[in-house]
Amino acid sequence: MLPEARIQRQCPWSFPSTAPQRLEALNGGLKGKYSALNRCGYCPDQTGGVGNLDGAAPFTSCDYTRTSCVARGMFDTDSASHVTRNFGGIEFVPAQIQVRSFGESGTHLSSLIDNQARYNDFVPLVYGTAWYQPPSPSLAMTAISRTWKCCWGWGKSKAWSR
Repeated sequence: MLPEARIQRQCPWSFPSTAPQRLEALNGGLKGKYSALNRCGYCPDQTGGVGNLDGAAPFTSCDYTRTSCVARGMFDTDSASHVTRNFGGIEFVPAQIQVRSFGESGTHLSSLIDNQARYNDFVPLVYGTAWYQPPSPSLAMTAISRTWKCCWGWGKSKAWSR
């Protein structure tokens, strides 16, 4: 199915639950980087692998939530300080947040934010080099700050431009 991922809270990557699957998650097996298990990459019991153990043994299941990804060491860094960052879910930003205007001592609700990206929409698929305006999963602007997140790139990139 193309595109292969949807905008969702849960991670779309397949979790390697057995030792042979974790070996494939490490190096991709015969399919290399195109392996379904390579995106998750959880393989703490393999030489050179990443992730946290569940006591003395590797985790054998995952419910694909951020909490599970953190416990398995695949959200940011694992217990050996390897950078992982393999969580594929997208987090929601509420339509309104508490803000403080310049010079104001109290707080108030921000104006309504229209999150353009909707859950279950497909992640846009673009090949090659292109200027593209993707749907924004989160955008919050106040008089003091402007923050936004836009994660649209699966796989390795040769370069990033501003």
